Amino acid sequence: MRTKANRVAGGIIASLTLLVLLILWVDARQDGAEEGDWLDAVRPGAAHRIPGEQGGSPHMLPGLDGDPATAPVIAVRETEVDAGVISREAPSDVEITIFNEGRRTLVISDVITDDGSTVRAIGETAIPGGGETVMTVSVNPAFMQGFETEYEVTLVSNDPRRSRLPLRIRAEVEPEFAIEPPYFDFGEVALGETVERTLRVRQVSEVPVSVTGVEPLAPAPGLSLHHEQAPESEWEDPDRPEYLITAVYSPSGEVGSRQTVLSLNTSLERLPRLGLAVTAEVVSFYEIEPRRIRITEPVQPGQEAIAAATVSADRPIAIEDLVVTGEDFTVDLRPGDDPNTSRIVLNVSPEAATGRRTAQIEFSVVSEQEAVADSIQLIVQVAE
Repeated sequence: MRTKANRVAGGIIASLTLLVLLILWVDARQDGAEEGDWLDAVRPGAAHRIPGEQGGSPHMLPGLDGDPATAPVIAVRETEVDAGVISREAPSDVEITIFNEGRRTLVISDVITDDGSTVRAIGETAIPGGGETVMTVSVNPAFMQGFETEYEVTLVSNDPRRSRLPLRIRAEVEPEFAIEPPYFDFGEVALGETVERTLRVRQVSEVPVSVTGVEPLAPAPGLSLHHEQAPESEWEDPDRPEYLITAVYSPSGEVGSRQTVLSLNTSLERLPRLGLAVTAEVVSFYEIEPRRIRITEPVQPGQEAIAAATVSADRPIAIEDLVVTGEDFTVDLRPGDDPNTSRIVLNVSPEAATGRRTAQIEFSVVSEQEAVADSIQLIVQVAE
């Protein structure tokens, strides 16, 4: 028994000795870290750095003695860098100084970049305690989807508290044209009202540009668009054509905020399409509750008053031209419980087809000042 215990104790001592030797070896490697082959990855033309490409984990193990004061500490002057206005002809360089505010060597093991940005050079990848190095990032205007953009560059290091340090680089490109105002803002638009807004596109550089079209990137009910070249007498510069983009908006349906994006199509190779925002706040003198009637539990053919919608207003109203599409349903109009309200009651026709049935209740809400066409969507399950 004593011999076996001695063997166990010897094994534990050997394991502890090996662990101490390993810690000392890691510290020695860290204090004497060199650049190695990492610089090959940041030569001109290297676009993306991916964690682990160099083999193994990019994160070292500093501070094994448990004292965070001895660990490397990565820092930069600012994590959001303003590159200002860059050339539209070729990539531009942005210099970022990286500091090691710790006592041990800071090792930059990787840099991850967005499309359009590249680490072109870096002074040192192993920065001694209290030292610094300069990294040069190239930003490419060919990847910009407009006149302003942001790139993200992430530094991967052996800082135990912040192994990944994300940086944002903002840049503006010399514009080929200007848009006045910069987007369509319809402000408040009442249901049933029609509002028109116009933007002017002006060439502001020596690069010729023409507007070839404008279209919504998603369905935009009630919005119509038109573009044309402005009369030459209105051009600010007689050698630089200007274009007018007109949007006409007539909202329907629910009230509330509306946003969509248009594609402004141009003749530019760098910027064949530019996104244009459209915003509006749709208001109304009345409300409908609910806006959609959906019944999933089967109802019987001929069943009456299966659902109702209430139209309420801030003034006296009348509901006119009330119809329901198709032959599966009928509707009745009844007074509401409160002043300036009306109830639209839904019934199932005796001859209604079975299954999932869809239709629309259509009507006009009429006051002394205006009349607005509106509708309510129906989705009803009719039993067999």
